[in-house]
Amino acid sequence: MVQSDVKERITSKEALEQIESDIKELKQKEPKLFELLKASEVNLEEVRTLIHDGVDVNCVNSDGCTPLLYLAKKKYLRIPFRTRWSN
Repeated sequence: MVQSDVKERITSKEALEQIESDIKELKQKEPKLFELLKASEVNLEEVRTLIHDGVDVNCVNSDGCTPLLYLAKKKYLRIPFRTRWSN
């Protein structure tokens, strides 16, 4: 948001540096998301907090799995998959 007082405004370079810093910080939280999902009892509040904080829900782990795919492989999801080929 643009500050009305010129002295309080930041430069484009400073804005870019802040954005890059924020992205780096969020990237560092991605492994925490997968660590939470590994638990036998997933702490959904902590997961929600990470997502609310801006962690990318489409991030991938070292196996190339997104959090949703990881949970599906873990069989944590109890949502029946239906395809148009299912009976």
